[in-house]
Amino acid sequence: MPRLADLAELVRAPAALSVPGDVVAGAAAAGTLGRRTPALAAASVLLYWAGMASPPAPGEGP
Repeated sequence: MPRLADLAELVRAPAALSVPGDVVAGAAAAGTLGRRTPALAAASVLLYWAGMASPPAPGEGP
């Protein structure tokens, strides 16, 4: 069973802290900040983590 620290390292958890800021900044620049912005930021973090945890494409990595 993987430890929480192992999972956090796998998905580069600290790096994900910048993802919500990108979403909020984009929404603010477009003038579309609203009640759905936090949900979009959370979804973006989950997609970022899923990309970090996915196996490398053929020909990439070990």
